[in-house]
Formats: sequence, C-alpha cells, structure tokens
Amino acid sequence: MNYETNIEKEYKDKKENEKEKEKCISCRKKLKLISFDCQCGMKGLCTRCKDPSDHKCTANYQKINQDILRKHNPVVIADKMVKC
Repeated sequence: MNYETNIEKEYKDKKENEKEKEKCISCRKKLKLISFDCQCGMKGLCTRCKDPSDHKCTANYQKINQDILRKHNPVVIADKMVKC
C-alpha cells in the first residue's frame, strides 16, 4: 500500500501547476519573471504577446472605454434661464 501525506500531495500539485504556467499561451515561449493577463480572458502572456493585436484579442476595448467614460462622466443638463 502506498500512502501519501498531505505535504507530498501539495508538493506534487504545486509542481504540476508550475509546469503549466511556464509558457506563453499564444506563442508557447518560456515565461521568465512576469506574465500578463488580457481583458479577453487570456492569462499567462509573454511581453511580446501582451498587445491585443499580437494574440488575436476578442475584447472590444473601444466599447469598454466608452462604458467607463459614461459611468464616470454623467450628462449634466442645466435649467433654462428665464428672461425678466
């Protein structure tokens, strides 16, 4: 019978996760220290693939930024001036 302790299981899980995170999702280049995430949902991009045009991004940045501007800058309508 082969019994594994919790520490050994955690160590194996950690090693498997490290192997998965080593390469860029788009170009499969080995990641060094920094990996980037995109708004389209892709995680683990290298410095070359972090730009939306490089990894065929599906996020609509123009619509996202317009929504942010609408949210933070509401329309202000002033009352009309009355002539005396």
